[in-house]
Amino acid sequence: MTRGLAILVLPAVVAMALSVVDIPSTPQPEIAQGNTWHIYTVGWAGGPHTSTSLALDDSDWPYIAYFDNNESTLKLANWNGNTWVFQTVDGGVAANWEGSVSLALGSDGHPRMAYSDAMHRDLKYAEWNGSTWRIAVVEPSGAEGFGFVSLALDGGNRPHLSYGDFYFGNLRYATRDVTGWRTETVDVGGNAGYWTTIRLDVHDWPHIGYTQEANLTQGSFRCELKYAGWNGSAWTIETVDSTHFLDFPSSMDLDSLDSPHFSYIDSTQTHLKYARRNGSSWHSEVADSSTYMGSSNSLVLDSVDRPRIIYHVLSPSYSLKYAELNGTAWTTETIESFYDGRISLAVDSQDLPHASYVATVPPYSVKYATKAELSLTTRTRQISLDIDPDTLNKKSNGRWITAYLDVENASPGDIDPASLLLNDVVPPSWWDVQSDTTLMVKFDRAAVQGILPVSDSVDIKVIGRWKDGGSFEAHDTIRVIDP
Repeated sequence: MTRGLAILVLPAVVAMALSVVDIPSTPQPEIAQGNTWHIYTVGWAGGPHTSTSLALDDSDWPYIAYFDNNESTLKLANWNGNTWVFQTVDGGVAANWEGSVSLALGSDGHPRMAYSDAMHRDLKYAEWNGSTWRIAVVEPSGAEGFGFVSLALDGGNRPHLSYGDFYFGNLRYATRDVTGWRTETVDVGGNAGYWTTIRLDVHDWPHIGYTQEANLTQGSFRCELKYAGWNGSAWTIETVDSTHFLDFPSSMDLDSLDSPHFSYIDSTQTHLKYARRNGSSWHSEVADSSTYMGSSNSLVLDSVDRPRIIYHVLSPSYSLKYAELNGTAWTTETIESFYDGRISLAVDSQDLPHASYVATVPPYSVKYATKAELSLTTRTRQISLDIDPDTLNKKSNGRWITAYLDVENASPGDIDPASLLLNDVVPPSWWDVQSDTTLMVKFDRAAVQGILPVSDSVDIKVIGRWKDGGSFEAHDTIRVIDP
């Protein structure tokens, strides 16, 4: 089979021709921590520390935006109740640590995202109109690029963005009306907006949480946590906390009374802190002081305004943790170890948490974790086999026979590669995840040639198991010659 014939490319979507079906099964999460956190591999980021952003639709099903560093693309994955559906949103964009993406779903159910393209130094906005992605440049070619952008949609599905301008070090705000994009500076200098979050109040007025360097002297790395709110005619700016470390992350949400709440890292980087406005002043407290804090945190408020936070810790084991305030006490738990990147948190209609994040170890998988059941219906996973070469010369001295296992309703990471056998005999020599849908497997050429007859049509079979225990079998036909 020729690999080019097995792939049909549609606008922004890749569809794979599939030939072999395994036993129908109900997919299980890879990890269930204490029967509470269910963890799934969604796709492949191709590198650590990349950005993800999570949103839930009206059915509480997840949408996850992320960068694929292997392809230099921005992607969107969404769960449709049966499987993950993938789209490529934009190509030729940088996917390293400088890239940032923020995702929101409109009242029409269509996804929108704002993102900083570190390859071209542009700030961009993309929206799905039901058939294609429309992409606009909000601000072009910032000399030093743009900071970590945040997106919110108002009642008319108009976008509102907050972000930092690395060249001037200013906090910026952008929105789009019938005349086009309008941008303005909210706060000046000090790398304002390096970490930024935007939320809209009941009037659709923007509120922004951000960090800003303050009173720097040689050897000093103090940074202020700040808040800017639009009152209908002007921005009001307040300092929330002036003690936490330079450029460490923060996150903000608004409660039911449009009052801001923050999560952030303190000046020693050993405390996760939480702050809220109490009348005209700010109240802060420690949410977790047990470990050395890491590179990201995300806060949301549930239906009764209780704060929920996910965050990284550098010790032990680059763990991903979760904290929530119940009454006056904070409870914390570890979701998973060895995970990092720009994390994102949402709560569903039942106040259950959902999170997206990226692995710190190869193959740098994009992960989804939730305390909710995913409404996983019984589904049929499908897998097809493509053997390269199509014609095998028994006199050839080549080293490998390559098998491409293409999957649907599953991820290549769901396959146990060590369980694979070619024609029930030859084990794999090595393997590598090629994309969101393809596992490439190398078999020793001499071993394969030794078991195949000469024929114009020889059946090649690869059997194996899924990591959850289910088995599969995939076939392809090749020509075998002996000149």
